[in-house]
Amino acid sequence: MITNKGKDIIAKYLIGQAPAYASHIAIGCGAQPLDTVDAFGDYSENTELNFEMFRIPIISRGYVNEGGSPKIVFTAELPTEERYQISEVGIYSAAANPSATGNDSRTIFAFSNRESWEQHGTSSVTAIPRYDGDLSKPSPDRGDMETVPAAEYALQTIANNPLFTIGERALRNEQPRFLNNVIMLRGDESNLTTSTIDGKERLVYANDDKHIHLNAIGINLEKNAPTDLLKLAFSVVNKDLDGTQPDEVRVMVEFTPSEATDAEYARFDVILENGVEYDNAAGSESFVYPSGTVNFTNNRYYVVAREIQELHKSSGFSWNEVNIVKIYATVIKSGSPSSDYFVSIDALRLDNVSVENPIYGLTGYSPVVTANAQPILKDTNTKNFVEFRFAIGIDGAGITS
Repeated sequence: MITNKGKDIIAKYLIGQAPAYASHIAIGCGAQPLDTVDAFGDYSENTELNFEMFRIPIISRGYVNEGGSPKIVFTAELPTEERYQISEVGIYSAAANPSATGNDSRTIFAFSNRESWEQHGTSSVTAIPRYDGDLSKPSPDRGDMETVPAAEYALQTIANNPLFTIGERALRNEQPRFLNNVIMLRGDESNLTTSTIDGKERLVYANDDKHIHLNAIGINLEKNAPTDLLKLAFSVVNKDLDGTQPDEVRVMVEFTPSEATDAEYARFDVILENGVEYDNAAGSESFVYPSGTVNFTNNRYYVVAREIQELHKSSGFSWNEVNIVKIYATVIKSGSPSSDYFVSIDALRLDNVSVENPIYGLTGYSPVVTANAQPILKDTNTKNFVEFRFAIGIDGAGITS
C-alpha cells in the first residue's frame, strides 16, 4: 500500500521537486504476517516499519501486468551472510533521513556475538553460556525444552534451534527473528514488581536481582527529540510444549553511568498483560506491535515501544554519562515469577519519528503474506532477492494504490 507520505513524495517526484520516491527497500520483523485468506489492513498512516532490521538499495525496476493490473516492481538483494525472519516490507525514498544526521533511526543492540553481554548474579559476573545444540528433548517428550542447569538464568542459543521450529512453537511465533544469536532470560531471572510512581505504573527491581549487563555502550540520545521511540523486540518461550499462557511479561532495560546502587538511571519498562488491548493511539504511553489484544496462545512475538520522554528517569540522569545497560526479565504466572518460561531478547532499536523532511519517508508498506501466516525465512549464507510491487492509478482524489 502507498502511504499518505508516499503519495505526497510521489507527487513531488512527478513535478521534479523530489529526487526519488523509491530508492531503498526496508525489511522488518515486527508485524504479524497475514494468511493468504486474511484481508489487508489500512497502512496509509504508517511512517515507519513496526521493527526495521535493515535497509537495502533497489537494484532494478520493472513493469508487469499481473491479472490485468499494471504494477511497478522494485527488486533488491538481501545480505548474504546473516539470518532473518521477515514479516514486513517497506519502500523508502532514501537510505536515511538527511535531516537527522547523527541522531537518525538505528539498531542499538542486536544481541549478536559481537556484543559482550555478561550475566550478573548476586555476587558473580560470568559469561552467558552457549547452548547451540538442539534444546528440545528427544521423543517421547519431543518439543519440551531440554533441561538447562538450574544455575543458568540466562543463556545464548541460535534462533534456528530446532526447538523453535517444532509445530505449536512455530505457530505461536516463539522463534526469534533478528539475526541468528539470541539471549534467553528465564522467567524468574529477576523479580520485577510494579509500583505507581508519579501517577504511572513502573517496574522496580531489588539490588540483588539477576540481570544481563553490557559495559562501555556509548549511547547518547541527548540530541534526539523526546517523542522519538525506543523499540524492544522479544518473544516468550514455554519451557514445555503445552502452551500454558503466562499472565504477564515484564522486561526492564536500564541505562546508567555506573554500577553504584544509587546511580542515576533511565528505565524502559515493558509490561505486557495477557488479554489486555493496546490500541497504539496517539498519546499512548506504550505502543505494542502487533496492535490489538495480547493473546499469548496465538502469538508470542511482540515489539513494545516507548517515547524517550516516557522513560522513567532519576532526577539527575543525563544521556551524556550513560556507560552501562542492564536488562531484567520476569514472567508472571499465578501471581509469581515462573521458571516455566523464557524471554528471548531479539533487538533494541531507536526510531527517529520527529525530524520531518518533505522529500524523505516511508512511501509504501506491506506485511508479509504466507500460506500459514508465518514470517519468511532468509537463512544464513544464502543469496536471496526481495520484490515490492506497486499498483498505481490516478483518481479524483490523486495518486492511489
